[in-house]
Amino acid sequence: MLRSFEKHRIPRDLITSGEVSKWNTPWLLADVRRLTKSVFCGHKRGAVTWVALDEDATDAITEQLGDVADFRESAPTLLARQEFSANSAFVTRVEKPSIRRPTDHSRGDAMRVQITEGNLRNNHLYLRDHVHKFPDDVIGGSNKARAAKRDIILDWGGPEPVRTDIDGEDKKFFRARAWVGAFYKLNDAQPGDFVIIEQTGAYRYKVTLQKTA
Repeated sequence: MLRSFEKHRIPRDLITSGEVSKWNTPWLLADVRRLTKSVFCGHKRGAVTWVALDEDATDAITEQLGDVADFRESAPTLLARQEFSANSAFVTRVEKPSIRRPTDHSRGDAMRVQITEGNLRNNHLYLRDHVHKFPDDVIGGSNKARAAKRDIILDWGGPEPVRTDIDGEDKKFFRARAWVGAFYKLNDAQPGDFVIIEQTGAYRYKVTLQKTA
């Protein structure tokens, strides 16, 4: 901590006293962007560092930042998790990796989902016919407050994999949505094309596009 003072600016006396010794996990803020106007969000009691915003708030933020060049492609992981700082700035969160070992699941057949115009317009992908093929503990309720116990990891061809659970109650699609738009754009997806989802390991899947023409 003493050697990296220029990065955190914690006074030397606090470091040497041991008062801040437990705060030893750094968070990197990258590609920070200020919003032009405030977006209302409900701040739940106990949420101090990170606030999980509802869909209306994330849509409003995306609307403001969506016209920034390469916005969706520059931070697909953050958008997938729909996490923003409590002040009016957009941040990328670098997560501390989990040491839990996932339960093993047998690799099933590839899932094939046809893309609709609505999917392209709204950045989502319906999993109605395939929800039962995913582990039970990644299937959550209809909102973020009822998220599943754990996430799956999706390797979709972007710079970073995406972590998400599945809304298996109402919409029946990946709760993380913004990466889907980046995936469609990256692969020049058109209505009628197919998304192929293949399990590559425990709680891990590969997502590719299959063109129809």
